[in-house]
Amino acid sequence: MNLTQYNMAVPKGFRKKVNIQEQPKPYEAREEFVKDVQENRTYLPVGIGYEDIDKEFIDTVTNEFKIELDGEVVPVIFLTQQRWVEFSKTWTMVDNKKTIKMPFITIVREPAVQPGTSLGNFKNAYGEPTYVYHKVERIQNNVPVVDVYKIPSPVQVDLSYDVRLFCNRMRDLNVFNSLIQKKYQSSEFYLFVKENPMPTELTNVGDESENTDYNKRRFYVQTFEITVKGYIMDENDFEVTPGITRSRITFK
Repeated sequence: MNLTQYNMAVPKGFRKKVNIQEQPKPYEAREEFVKDVQENRTYLPVGIGYEDIDKEFIDTVTNEFKIELDGEVVPVIFLTQQRWVEFSKTWTMVDNKKTIKMPFITIVREPAVQPGTSLGNFKNAYGEPTYVYHKVERIQNNVPVVDVYKIPSPVQVDLSYDVRLFCNRMRDLNVFNSLIQKKYQSSEFYLFVKENPMPTELTNVGDESENTDYNKRRFYVQTFEITVKGYIMDENDFEVTPGITRSRITFK
C-alpha cells in the first residue's frame, strides 16, 4: 500500500522497500565462506620443477620470439643434446626433394644445471628450515582454530639454453637477431613460470655457419645463449601444522 496516494503523512523511519528474503545468520555465512575456501582455494604456492621452466621457455620463444618469413611462421623445435644427433640423422623437415627445409629454430638446454645467481652472493640458510607463509583460520567442532602454513626457501638455479636459427639468407638472420636484441635491450627479459617472474639474460651470441654444410648447401646458423635465473620448489616440502586454538573459559 502506498500511503502517499491517499495524501497521508509518511511516518518517520518509514521504509518504502522491504527485503523479505531470509538472510543467512552471521555464523552460517561464516561457515559457508570457510567451506568455499577449503574446497576451492589453496593457501600454498604451486610447486615449480625443471619441466615447468622448460615449458615456459619454449612457449616464450615460440610466442614472444616468433618471426614470419615469406608468409610462414618459423617453426620451433625443442631438443636435448642427445636427441640433436638423432634428429640430424633422421631429418623430418625436408621438402619434396628430400633436402633440408629452412628456416627453423631449435632449442637445446644444457643438462648441467648450475647453482642460482639471481640472489648474488646470498645463499639459503643451512638445514633447510621452513618459514611461516600464511595463517588460516577455520572452524573445527564449532571452535575457531588457526592452521600455520610453512614453506622452505626456494632453491635458486641457473638453466642455460642455446637457441639456434637455421636459415639460407642473411636477411632472415638479421630479422631474428634484431628481434632478440630488442627483447634484451634492457639486459633482462622475464619468464613467468606459473605466474612467477624469473629473469633471463642473453649471455652470448655465436655463429656456427662456417663449420656447417648439409647436402652441399651452405647456410647460416646463429646461436643465442640465454640463461634463466630461476628457482625450483618441491610441494612435498610444504608443511601445514595446527597452530593457535581458541578455547572458551567460563566461570561459575
